[in-house]
Amino acid sequence: MISSFVPFLFIYSFIAVVIAQTSDFAVIFSPTAWQEVNTGDLLNVGWNVPGKYAGQKVDISLVGGASQGTQVPIMNIASGIDIDADRYDWRVDPSLGADSVYGLQMKLQSDPSIFQYSNPFKILAKPHTTTSTQQSSSRDKTKAPPPSHSATTTLSAVTSDPVDGHSSSFVITYSAPDAITSCHTYHSNSLNISQHANTYTPPYATPTAPIVVAASGPTHAAPYVLLAMGVLVSGLFL
Repeated sequence: MISSFVPFLFIYSFIAVVIAQTSDFAVIFSPTAWQEVNTGDLLNVGWNVPGKYAGQKVDISLVGGASQGTQVPIMNIASGIDIDADRYDWRVDPSLGADSVYGLQMKLQSDPSIFQYSNPFKILAKPHTTTSTQQSSSRDKTKAPPPSHSATTTLSAVTSDPVDGHSSSFVITYSAPDAITSCHTYHSNSLNISQHANTYTPPYATPTAPIVVAASGPTHAAPYVLLAMGVLVSGLFL
């Protein structure tokens, strides 16, 4: 029984030596034991430099797990750091914080079997701040634009003098299909008028007939010869 126990003890001792950190290698004193650091913060990694390793390069990596004995490699932090610098500032990755315990491992780049662990520490994940943008959705409402003022419509009316020379009153009405008409009254012994009239036309209205000019006056007035001229441009009377 003793003979079978000796090989087991030897193997166990060998494994312990292989996984043990190098005692005379750089001692990491920062972070301190169970120090809490937030994701996104700058963590100062500090260590002592043994004389025998002066001038060497080291690699730093992160380990973590649910407990101190279950830590596994997570990510590389830095490579080829001059050990004589005795410090390294690490911006803690925002993706970390899910594990209960973390640690740093420093390895000698020329011989990775020479390494040292840091104290265990905690990484606290910052709560994610989400900005909720309320987007107001409104149905598109099709509105007809307000009635647009058409260009000036020129109307000419010509007549002879009244029969008895009396002053007559004339009412001239300007109209068009689907249009708001404007009406003007004139008092004159004769009608020889070139008048600018404003016609307000609903949007996109397309008149199908020319402007109608109606004139009325006293029965004794002479007959009137009225001419109306209009130009249709883009659905509006000009």
